[in-house]
Amino acid sequence: MKILKEDWEKDVVYLYQFKRNPYIPNLSPFCMKVELFLRANNIPHQVIENNKARSTKGQLPFIELNGKQIADSEFIVYELSEKFNIQNTLSSEKSGSLRAITRVFDVEVSTLLSYYKVKSAEFVRGFLPGVGIPKFLLPIIVPLAQWFVKRSIKKSGYNHSDSELKEILVRDLKAASDILGSDKFFGGEKMAFADCAVFGQLASVYFIPWETEAHEILRTDFPNLIKYIENIAAIYFADFPCGQNEKKKIEF
Repeated sequence: MKILKEDWEKDVVYLYQFKRNPYIPNLSPFCMKVELFLRANNIPHQVIENNKARSTKGQLPFIELNGKQIADSEFIVYELSEKFNIQNTLSSEKSGSLRAITRVFDVEVSTLLSYYKVKSAEFVRGFLPGVGIPKFLLPIIVPLAQWFVKRSIKKSGYNHSDSELKEILVRDLKAASDILGSDKFFGGEKMAFADCAVFGQLASVYFIPWETEAHEILRTDFPNLIKYIENIAAIYFADFPCGQNEKKKIEF
């Protein structure tokens, strides 16, 4: 494995992710998950925007720390917690429920929101230039991307009707909404791992002005989740439009 950052500094995290977006820190919910964890815990870090870089697992994001690569957001946050002595002060019961919510969002909600994103041709047209697809290819690539992602989702075990997929998403969001209640974070007054996962997934849809059915679901049924992600964005991403509650559409 070759370390990309050869002149690294001790105990500085180098976060490799897709290029920035005009609305949110990153269009990838997993890149946002890791960056939020770094910001919330005041871990010294540097974001490196590189659409072509990939970890040994073939993924973005990944980090390099003290000459070592760590791939996959699941392992990144846990290894950083150990390295920087970030303590979990929640009860075992609360920790257990939040672990379940984290995996629900990292796996199922991520899959379902991807489905709603690719259903919107406007969303796909806005997304693809951000991952390096030339604009002149969009008329060809957009329908192909929509077909390919939908097919992949169906083959991964979600071969359901649109109404059934919506039912599943609503149930997952309701579980998160019920656990959150009126709290500031899933960890109460302090952020937990689950906050990074939930924020990453929901922010990757809600703060983007390319309308999807998921926007309507959030607005109609889950005002506490909207308040929650707006609050996190204002606290930790005030240097981005999402942290200033701006969703002015930019033409691509």
